[in-house]
Amino acid sequence: MRSRTATALLAAVLLSGCSESPSPLRLTATLSPNPLRPPDAEGWVFWDLELRASGSGTVLVEQATVLLFNAAGVRVGENRPFYSRSAGCTVCTTDVTIEPGRSQRFSGNRSFYVGGGAPVRLVYTVFYTDDLGKSSTTVEVPVSTGS
Repeated sequence: MRSRTATALLAAVLLSGCSESPSPLRLTATLSPNPLRPPDAEGWVFWDLELRASGSGTVLVEQATVLLFNAAGVRVGENRPFYSRSAGCTVCTTDVTIEPGRSQRFSGNRSFYVGGGAPVRLVYTVFYTDDLGKSSTTVEVPVSTGS
């Protein structure tokens, strides 16, 4: 009886080690304020970004996708900022890297609202490379509809 229990336990441990589990989040993104203010008179939505590396290796921040959506889910704004020269940024003088346990803040970011129903959410996806390879992190924040 003990050998069956030990065999079953060993099999369970081996199988759980083989199961695919999602890799831990290696870069987190925080946008503020939350909720974001509505677009200004010219149509710009402004926001600040903090990126925090939580893995074991240095993170190379490459580029991002920023999308604005209205209440019907229609895209009403988009931009694709580059952060690093190695990712194709022609005006960047260097690469943006973040050491493990550290963060970097980017203030005064903006996305243009093109019209078609007021934006109600901003979806930010950052693409990066670290010691485990290429990955991305996405965060979604509401956009206030009041002033």
